[in-house]
Amino acid sequence: MDGGINSCLSIFRSHHPLLSPDRVDQVNGDKMLDRLEDILRNDKSRTYLFAASTSACKKKIEVLKQAADNLFYTEMAEIKNGLKLRVARVHGASFSERTIKVPFSPKVLQEIKDMAENSRVTRIPRIRNI
Repeated sequence: MDGGINSCLSIFRSHHPLLSPDRVDQVNGDKMLDRLEDILRNDKSRTYLFAASTSACKKKIEVLKQAADNLFYTEMAEIKNGLKLRVARVHGASFSERTIKVPFSPKVLQEIKDMAENSRVTRIPRIRNI
C-alpha cells in the first residue's frame, strides 16, 4: 500500500511501543485498555487512528468508542462490493450519516482484506486471551 497504513502503524508503535499488537502477550490487558482510553481522551498533541474489531472484544471496544472524538465504521463483505464507510461522530463538525463506498482500487482492497484476515487469525485470538 505504498507504505501508507504500515507507516501509520510504525509511527504509532514508535510512540506507544507497549501498545503494539506485537507486544500484546507482554502486557496486562486491562492496563492496555486503560492506556488506550487515556490516549484517546487526553492526548490531543497527535491524531491517532485506531482500528478495532467489535466482534473480537465488543464490551472492551465500547469503552474506546466512547472515548474517541471521532468515530467511523467500515465494512467490506466482498472485494467486488468495495469498502463501505459510515461516520458516526465527528467532534465539533457536522457530517453526513449516510454510508458511502470508498473509492479504493481492487488491489488496495485486497491488501486491506489480507491485513484484516491476518489479524483475525493471529492477533485477535491472542488479545481475547488477555
